[in-house]
Amino acid sequence: MRIKSLLALTTGLLASALLSRAAEEATLKPGAAAPALKASAWIKGGAIEKFKPGTVYVVEFWATWCGPCKVTIPHLTEMARKFKGKVEFIGMDIWEREKDPAAMKALVTKFVTDMGDKMDYRVGMDTEGTYMANEWMTAAGRGGIPAAFVVDKAGKIAWVGHPMDGMEEAIEQLLAGTFDMKAAATAEEKKQAAQKQEQAAQKKEQEINRKIVTLRKDGKYAEALAEFDAAAKANPGLAKRGAMTRVTLLLESDPAAGGKAIEALSEGEYKDDARNLMNLARMAGGPQVKKPNYELALSLAERAVKASKQPDPMISMSLADIYGAKGDTAKAVAAMKECIALAQKDKNMPPAFLDQLKSRLERLQAPK
Repeated sequence: MRIKSLLALTTGLLASALLSRAAEEATLKPGAAAPALKASAWIKGGAIEKFKPGTVYVVEFWATWCGPCKVTIPHLTEMARKFKGKVEFIGMDIWEREKDPAAMKALVTKFVTDMGDKMDYRVGMDTEGTYMANEWMTAAGRGGIPAAFVVDKAGKIAWVGHPMDGMEEAIEQLLAGTFDMKAAATAEEKKQAAQKQEQAAQKKEQEINRKIVTLRKDGKYAEALAEFDAAAKANPGLAKRGAMTRVTLLLESDPAAGGKAIEALSEGEYKDDARNLMNLARMAGGPQVKKPNYELALSLAERAVKASKQPDPMISMSLADIYGAKGDTAKAVAAMKECIALAQKDKNMPPAFLDQLKSRLERLQAPK
């Protein structure tokens, strides 16, 4: 892996993943009347036209493509069974990527059918005009799923959040008559304020990342480093998240200082972190390093192997690269063979990647 490629990976730390949809100013908060329920189709359990006074409802938003939603669904089923007769659970599908209404319905229906008893509650689909996504999610400033709303016996929003993060306790309090609506509204306001602050910080970090990338393209490594250091001084969290970025910039502007930074990280924050120890090893002595320190690189690589809780093909691949850069072909070949053997045991490993590993092994074994 080239230093440039490594920078592309490490600078990703500067741009933390944004929510799938930007949160807007929330108007739907605890204490507000719940919007109407509308669906283009009810896939399971029959239709609900309106909230019945005296009943607590959970409206949970999900999508077939959402991995975290799949993890949450069985938990919702457990709660639906626990509170059966007291709370009505509704799973509302939104934000599907399939645009054709008939194909979308078929997709959602198949998903629900395949889930079987794991999804044992009422399930509906958003309207073609995305009423539910707009009037519930967007109105509440929610940009990611899964997300759930608890509606109290009077038809008011009582709680909003991730369905596995305090929702069950809120339901129990509502049923017991001990739920504090005012406290829930205050907590939600604080949560929204923190979210807006986080998004502003993410935007700022993305701007910094773009500046660094531009400076590097122009060969202005020292300026890129100065840009990063100035931003990190103002934001200590950035210094921690972008530690690898800073090392990479140091290696380009001052290799000696970069080496010292590698050693400091390996004895500090990344002391027992196998993947990051191996990343540091590559930075010290991998391919394309201008002034490689193979002794340091191999020392870090050995520590990475020991720190790994289980054999890791990516660590073996990196070790092979370092040996190859050093010119120790025999050890590079041995490490690459181990990498391929480990990768072949992983059922989720893409065949194309396995082919790339085999090609690399062939190149290592080719006569010089």
